Amino acid sequence: MRCPFCGFEDTRVTDSRPVEGKIRRKRECGGCGKRFTTYESATVPELLVCKKDNTFERFSRNKLLQSMSIAVKKRPVSVSDLNRIADDIEAYCSINAISQITSSQIGDMVLDSLKNLDRTAYVRFAAVYYESPEVTDLRVLKKDGTYEYFSRTKIIQSMYSAVKKRPVSIRDMNRIIDGITQRCFDDRMTEITTSQIGDAVLEALKELDPVAYVRFASVYKEFSDVDSFIDIISELKTSEK
Repeated sequence: MRCPFCGFEDTRVTDSRPVEGKIRRKRECGGCGKRFTTYESATVPELLVCKKDNTFERFSRNKLLQSMSIAVKKRPVSVSDLNRIADDIEAYCSINAISQITSSQIGDMVLDSLKNLDRTAYVRFAAVYYESPEVTDLRVLKKDGTYEYFSRTKIIQSMYSAVKKRPVSIRDMNRIIDGITQRCFDDRMTEITTSQIGDAVLEALKELDPVAYVRFASVYKEFSDVDSFIDIISELKTSEK
């Protein structure tokens, strides 16, 4: 690298680190002793993204960052964190000489990263990524007699602790909620109680994973004594025979 000050060709790299998809190198000239910084980026083939409708578009780092920024709003996830996720995706494609990638692959990579960073951001991104719209005209009657609008994200969050480190995926959780909303649509329901939602989740988790089922039941059922909790365990064991 030629020194921009004196033209001497012998320059020494004193520091090197990745910054937003580029390599920043701090250099020192062996001739005049002055220091300067260079930014290097590899020339890679154009990356195309195959969307869910099978059309293609150019990979857009800005579009990816924007989609993540919505999920992490007011969460303890920094811009640097988001840039690192984007860097990892671009690096993966570059190292493996990938010229085409699906939007689903990108979404899965983002989810894997957000899952380790922040639970709420992970759930928010998943709700949009799996194209799970909110049922905005469905009201939920709570136990205190008040109403709130149906929230898919809130239900996923309520299940998240129960399925932690269990073989129940975010797709499974969305399918459970899809079943609830489909029932409401079929029956032309305009409101549903929290008890009905909880019972539907319990029924689905019972089929998916007994541990997640018991975890969710321990919170949802609000057992007043140990015997009640033992009863539900016994019921589960009986149904598995």
